[in-house]
Amino acid sequence: MLAGKTKTKAKLSKDYGHCRVGKKKNSPATAENKREYRRARWKHFVRYFGLFTVLLLNISLIGSNIHLAANHRMDLKHLLLSYVLLVTLDVIFLLPTIFEVDKVVVTDELLIMSTLLWRAKLPWATVKSCVKPAWLAYAIVKTQRCFYLINKRDMKEFADLLDSIQFQLDKVQKLKTG
Repeated sequence: MLAGKTKTKAKLSKDYGHCRVGKKKNSPATAENKREYRRARWKHFVRYFGLFTVLLLNISLIGSNIHLAANHRMDLKHLLLSYVLLVTLDVIFLLPTIFEVDKVVVTDELLIMSTLLWRAKLPWATVKSCVKPAWLAYAIVKTQRCFYLINKRDMKEFADLLDSIQFQLDKVQKLKTG
């Protein structure tokens, strides 16, 4: 009976953990040993709710300004204040929600990052850097075309993820320099 519980517990932690590992936990990611990091599903769905709410706020605020301007009850001060509020809320809430990574898969050839709206398969040669500012709750992965935010509060094995990315970036850098 004890062996069955141990096997079930190991299976649950492998299937439902934030980090799914193919072979060894302490080895760098290779093609045979890809690593997958993801945040909890409920946090992912909360981001969809937040994105939907901010988009509705944008639409309703613009619609309200159009309605007030049509009835000639809109002054310039109110108009500017509402658009400054709109831009501020978009920068604070919308941009991090769009560029925040839900799932990261690290292999020897690719870095696969999934956000709320798209999934990017990035060869390691296109990844420029991965930095973790001390004052920010995100690690920033810069590529040639975009940037991605990895939330340290959402990824259970955040340090391991950054180590895997840095290992692959160092390997690509050594190949470039010879």
